[in-house]
Amino acid sequence: MHNFLDEIRYAARQLRKNPGFTAVAVLTLALGLGANSAIFSVIDAVLLRPLPYHAPDRLVAVKPTEPGRRDDIGVSYPTFLDWRERNHVFDGLSVFRQDDFTLTGRGEATHLTGGVVSANLFSVLGVAPALGRNFIPQEDIPSSASLRVILSHGLWQSRFGSDPKILGQNLTLDGQTFAVVGVMPANFQFPVQRTPVEFWTTIALDAQPMNGSPPMTSQRGAAYLDAIARLRPKVRIETAQTEMAGIQDGLNRQYPENRAKGINLVPEATAVVGDMRPGLFILLGAVGLVLLIACANLSNLLLTRGAVRSKEISVRSALGATRWMIIRQLLAESVLLAAAGAMAGLALAAWGIRLLTALAPPDLPRITETGLNLEVLAFTAVLAILTSILFGLVPALQSAKPELILGSAGVYARH
Repeated sequence: MHNFLDEIRYAARQLRKNPGFTAVAVLTLALGLGANSAIFSVIDAVLLRPLPYHAPDRLVAVKPTEPGRRDDIGVSYPTFLDWRERNHVFDGLSVFRQDDFTLTGRGEATHLTGGVVSANLFSVLGVAPALGRNFIPQEDIPSSASLRVILSHGLWQSRFGSDPKILGQNLTLDGQTFAVVGVMPANFQFPVQRTPVEFWTTIALDAQPMNGSPPMTSQRGAAYLDAIARLRPKVRIETAQTEMAGIQDGLNRQYPENRAKGINLVPEATAVVGDMRPGLFILLGAVGLVLLIACANLSNLLLTRGAVRSKEISVRSALGATRWMIIRQLLAESVLLAAAGAMAGLALAAWGIRLLTALAPPDLPRITETGLNLEVLAFTAVLAILTSILFGLVPALQSAKPELILGSAGVYARH
């Protein structure tokens, strides 16, 4: 440990003697490491971090398909009920949609984003309200009582001042009365998207006749809902896919007047990201290439610097330093450069994350959750260590060759 600290102190003195070289090296590394840290922060938030629900690996999106169509289509409520009744592979199956609403009667009218869901949605997700209760199955059916609503934690705080007596109060949304029955935990979000849903109500809203037309929930041809399900323990997604495809084939035969559909089960984490996964990894590969170029340039700089320092290295060899000791000392300088570059890179990454958040596509989910968390710091530290070896090892080996010439003094050192 004592020798290691001595080498670090000596390396720091050598770098201080060459401020120009040190500044160029640190800036080069900061740009490469900062870009990689910023992009990794996005990938960590969007792709790697598990969804904030109970056992998220068992959640799947249930997506109807049509021949010749590549875009997503929805499911009708009657078809959803058939799926729920006939399957043996799900612990729960739920549908949802979102819409814009106007809140009135509470000061200035406010536009809100709301979710219309089947009553079992939160039990499927494995999340309970932080305040109040969940929806109950009967609340999917219209009644003489008011509709029910569960607020997001953010809306409860911002609009209702975290009022603990909010339960049981009535809200007016789009001219209809809704009774508050719960408040979800902080940071809960569903669906996972950039613009969060601010409250949830039940499918009973769609079960009401509208302008003389039959309710949306009675129209088998109205494919307007998304579906999410929780696989039963030990049921593989391939098994569920086979069963659900068979159920859908039976519905196609039973209702030939509707366009025939297939069905596709996708892990919910994959469905949330959609087609953006390849693009994000391509972006990470691109900034990784930038870092490799930076390492190559730094390696050339260190080779040039090593030639200039040949007299110093020869003297150290003549005084008894082994080749390994010289290599270790030169690598200590590379590690110090990488550490300084990583710290400067994190400062650039913080700025880059804000820029990426502002410029990201509007439908990129969880982008607002990016930040310099422990995972990003660990990634940057590991990358800095690997980088120091990558750009420092070859120059160190080259500079510490067995035969070193002191120059005019005519002293030779051979290991």
